[in-house]
Amino acid sequence: MKSCFLLSIVFVYNICVGQDSIRNLSMKEAIQLASKNNIELKYKAFDISIQATEIQQAGVRPNPVFNTQLLALTDPSYHPDYALFTTSINRQDWFQLTKRVQLYGIRKEKIATEEFLHDASIANYCLEKRAILFNTAIAWLDTWYAQQNQILALQSIQSLDTLISHTLTTDTNPEERLRLLILDDQYDMLYLESVQNYQKSFESLELSIGNIQLLSIQQDSIFELKEIDVSVDSLLHHAYYLRHEIAYQKAMIHYYQNSISLSKSQVIPSPEIGLIANPQNTVPYIGLFLTQPLPVFDRNQFSIQKQSLLFQQSQSTYESTRLLIEKEVRMAYSNYQNQILKMAKMEDALLLSTQLLNTIRTNYLNDKKGYLDIFEAERTWYETLRLYYKTDYELKKYYLELLKASGHFDLM
Repeated sequence: MKSCFLLSIVFVYNICVGQDSIRNLSMKEAIQLASKNNIELKYKAFDISIQATEIQQAGVRPNPVFNTQLLALTDPSYHPDYALFTTSINRQDWFQLTKRVQLYGIRKEKIATEEFLHDASIANYCLEKRAILFNTAIAWLDTWYAQQNQILALQSIQSLDTLISHTLTTDTNPEERLRLLILDDQYDMLYLESVQNYQKSFESLELSIGNIQLLSIQQDSIFELKEIDVSVDSLLHHAYYLRHEIAYQKAMIHYYQNSISLSKSQVIPSPEIGLIANPQNTVPYIGLFLTQPLPVFDRNQFSIQKQSLLFQQSQSTYESTRLLIEKEVRMAYSNYQNQILKMAKMEDALLLSTQLLNTIRTNYLNDKKGYLDIFEAERTWYETLRLYYKTDYELKKYYLELLKASGHFDLM
């Protein structure tokens, strides 16, 4: 029958998959693999190490500067007797060693500034990681949903095959058999579409976990939906504490706040001091060197103003982030609670449609009238079960979104 042919499509596809593939991948395992092997996540991890080098660079002190000048007496008439052109009696030498001195704790403030940026880079990496792992979970859920639709379509085809075989052995109205054949062709197309969606979801999931080849995911045991009986205010409290957006914005506020202090410390430029050795015609001289730029025109005033504006902007961004998180948590909580009610309704509808189909199917196979009833019952059962899987899929998706919004997704 057609169902055997359609099964062969999936069988041939699975044979083509490599022997080193992963079987029965659970959502938790997919998240763990993505955390270790995701290419984009590995790329983002370098940002933390790069920023760590900036902390070390901020602590490096300025290099000393060496300066030398050699002056020779070029008029031979002034040379002492028997003195060569290159002798020290005909030369004046200048040796200078200086170093720029960072005043007012500038080095300490530079290090602190880069440390706040390092904290921000860690928080940003955690943001990227959460997004990638969440997308991995959704990719796994999409694959599971496509797999359920594939199984549903195959079950419907097999059920119709039984009815069509029954019409071949009994005196059946041609119109009745034609209706069943049309419905069977529709289920065939739905099955092929489900296979295509399943393979697309597979490829997306493989990419998320680091291009690891998959053979199958868990079919019977999806991740457990833990009951969320806490209030939305409690979820908000946890979200403000766990969400990395808050940590990132706090780090940026500290960064700009410290940048203001650093800019104020640079109002008076750092001096350059050093020692001078200046032998002149064998007469030794030593001295001190000092260069101090005078803050007459440039007092770093516009840099201070810029950092102050950025600090105010970061405070505003922090408040808007909190409002955005609050809206996201409330919406995710509402969607999840509403979906629970929908799921309860769908469970009742599925039970009733299954009972109806079993009753009408038994009567039909016992040569009782009602081929139109079996036709409609088959369609009703299929549409109800497909809607049930869709509702179940959305419930699990809203559950993941609620975990993400409240900051608990990282604790899965």
